[in-house]
Amino acid sequence: MGRIGAFILYLLKDLLAVVVALLVCGFVVWVVLDLVRQGHFGLAVAACVGFGFVAVFAVHRWRSWDAAQGDDGAASTSARPVAGRASRPSERR
Repeated sequence: MGRIGAFILYLLKDLLAVVVALLVCGFVVWVVLDLVRQGHFGLAVAACVGFGFVAVFAVHRWRSWDAAQGDDGAASTSARPVAGRASRPSERR
């Protein structure tokens, strides 16, 4: 797969993360508004704080997992060396 395919996969991975985040945010808003409608204001605030902590933890885990993969999705798979980035002396010109 070339650069274009790797870039498309990189964008799709980000798109999946955005879709999941929107679904989770919609669920959180629905729960909090339902709690407010029932008059449980303290519980609604506690739910917001709890969901906030879960969101921060999830983002931290996602970013650390993504960094551990070691590939940013934009790496080239071509056999040609990039100018100025030769790894062996025989490739330098």
